Amino acid sequence: MAHDASWSPDGKRIVFSDLQGGRQWQLYLVSVDGGSSQLLLPESQVMDPSWSPDGNAVLFGGPFAPGNTPEKSVLQIYNLQTQSLSVVPGSKGLKAAVWSPDGRYISAVSANAPLRLVLFDFKTQKWTEQARLDAGFQSWSRDSRYIYFLSGEASYEGVFRVSVSNNKVEKLLSLKDFQSAGTFGGWLSLTPEDEPLVLRDVSPPEIYALAWDAP
Repeated sequence: MAHDASWSPDGKRIVFSDLQGGRQWQLYLVSVDGGSSQLLLPESQVMDPSWSPDGNAVLFGGPFAPGNTPEKSVLQIYNLQTQSLSVVPGSKGLKAAVWSPDGRYISAVSANAPLRLVLFDFKTQKWTEQARLDAGFQSWSRDSRYIYFLSGEASYEGVFRVSVSNNKVEKLLSLKDFQSAGTFGGWLSLTPEDEPLVLRDVSPPEIYALAWDAP
């Protein structure tokens, strides 16, 4: 099951996480022209990849192995050129990380309660808590000034954004009574003009009658 595909900055490659044959989540790299996909880090169980702005590295979360608790998850960076791994400082217990377009920040969420949206600054090497809420599918604005995301208590009930400069959270769009679609209950991205994109389920409900003849 392929999930969370991400285009490289030069538009030539796609990195994605996949779950095959009951195994753990792993990362794959494939050319946009097709062909065989390349398995990255075959000994690791990771997911949620995000490209560095220069396309030379991939940020991801994990390891997601049997018996691991959310507290054991950590964010890592894989350098595609040197094939080396590094851990993002202070990222224990975090997941769903997204690299900012200017390369300075990482947006991530906590893997367990209390649910938090947090920001890492490469310049200061520090994490900042931006909000205590259920956040998902973060998308950076093109100027790296805002992080857009879905949030809601029972389900994704709205599109929000938070400012990097002052951590102010704004609700931009209500998704109440909106039939969302997506692998994990919803999906969000942005257009080149930073307009929110969401998936909506417009399939009609169907009723079936079944007849069963006992042997």
